[in-house]
Amino acid sequence: MNNLYVFAIGGSGERVVKSLVMMLSTGMNIGAQRVIPVFIDNDEQSCAYQKCKDLIKYYNANPNTDRGKMGANTLYKRFNPDPSSWGSFFHVQIDDPIILNRTGEAIGDLKRVIGYVRGESEVHKAVEEEMNLLFTNDDLTMPLNVGFVGNPNIGSIVLNTLSLQDQAFKKIMNGITPDDGVIAVGSLFGGTGAAGMPLIINTFKNLELAKKPVIGGVAVLPYFTTDGKSKDNLALDASKWDVKSDAFLTKTRAALMYYDEHMKLGYDYMYYVGDSKSTDVYEHCRGGAKQDNPYHIIEVMSALSVIDFSYNGHQDDIVYKSPVFGFIASDDTNTTLRANLSGITNSDFAKSIVKFQIMKEMFERANQDDYMLKWAIDNRANYVANIGFDETCRKSVIGTSQAWSQAWGLCELMKEFDVWMKDLSNDKIRRPFVLYNNNEAVNADNITTKFFTENKFGIALSKMEGIFNRHEAPVKANIADEMLKAYKRLYSGKKLDDIKTDDTLPMLLNTISEALDEVMKKNCIVL
Repeated sequence: MNNLYVFAIGGSGERVVKSLVMMLSTGMNIGAQRVIPVFIDNDEQSCAYQKCKDLIKYYNANPNTDRGKMGANTLYKRFNPDPSSWGSFFHVQIDDPIILNRTGEAIGDLKRVIGYVRGESEVHKAVEEEMNLLFTNDDLTMPLNVGFVGNPNIGSIVLNTLSLQDQAFKKIMNGITPDDGVIAVGSLFGGTGAAGMPLIINTFKNLELAKKPVIGGVAVLPYFTTDGKSKDNLALDASKWDVKSDAFLTKTRAALMYYDEHMKLGYDYMYYVGDSKSTDVYEHCRGGAKQDNPYHIIEVMSALSVIDFSYNGHQDDIVYKSPVFGFIASDDTNTTLRANLSGITNSDFAKSIVKFQIMKEMFERANQDDYMLKWAIDNRANYVANIGFDETCRKSVIGTSQAWSQAWGLCELMKEFDVWMKDLSNDKIRRPFVLYNNNEAVNADNITTKFFTENKFGIALSKMEGIFNRHEAPVKANIADEMLKAYKRLYSGKKLDDIKTDDTLPMLLNTISEALDEVMKKNCIVL
């Protein structure tokens, strides 16, 4: 694909895009030259929306317009505009999001959106009669500043009347081509996603063939419930307007029946992503800043669906697909299922998250004897000294100093990676995801033993020790050697006096990326 427009509709759609940004940060590839997020959410204080925008800012920030802060991808663009010269981390072009949100304070309530009907003519009477037939007075007067509170019948009117009439949306429609892709992502059990997905898909499928892009949808099925005890302080009367999770399945069935009857023609791929055993319980919030749901494995699987979609083309008939991931069952008696590296059938995902974690370890390890970046700096290894990377730079990257503006986006995305992994591995959820052993000692020689699989040596290859000793030992990673080789291949001809400050970090990331590719190729079980 040329451009991939990812329509994140409502909170679930935005949370899926958060995991998508994290995956692309770790080095996953995607079958599109550009990823263009498009947000649709009438919740004016949506926490998912704000955090998703922040993530993309960490990725894209430009020091000329963002008070000197540099995003992780911007590092590469400053270093060399040719993407083929970039390392794997943060290499995908993600555009700043297009915002189609029309927040509630600006639009009032549904009656205002439809238009106040008053008059004695037969037309006025007919419109008012139909409006009162379709909507209750509570529907018509519900404040829209927190979205649609689980009411897709209200959401479809508002989105079709306002969001899809936005000039930014019309610009997308005018510029779309058959080489582009459009995928709508949202839940079927809420209000915004259930209302917006069919609107987006139907709008694009009705385009003339000469402009029609590849069209897909990721329909997120119920994967959590709420505790029923509202924790928010919104000025919304819960006796009239509230989200009740015991209605999630009923709403989902209704949406699926509609999709089955009305949405079989005109688009190419549909992913239904859900897990009947993964109904985690969240605090009950009716939108707003307090609805701060953690990352969830279903959102990861939905993001994998977006990536899978990007490698596909036009179809004569709709194709139903499932995300490629994988689970393994644990021995727990409470039927908890755990996903880990040995249970992931998507090898690109497994490799990228392991590689990113090893990169983080290289920056964060401060032991002078472990042959990582602290050791390299102290010993003036040429692959750091010759490009001007010093201890001030390293500390900036790991967040203990902000003296180096080039490190800002990388630092923030590394912090978010920790949040991502912590949320996904939380033992309190039904399907915790286990990436690595936090308690296991690690250095540059044995780092591949850190990552959890069924093998006692993690993802490390093992070798026999001695002729008669059948004890197996993990193969050493030798990161320092691979760093030296990668540096010589890439930059040995450059002199420090010729290297710009902006080039230091992307040069190091490129070196690390190439070195870790070799480490994983030589020392790791095939993932």
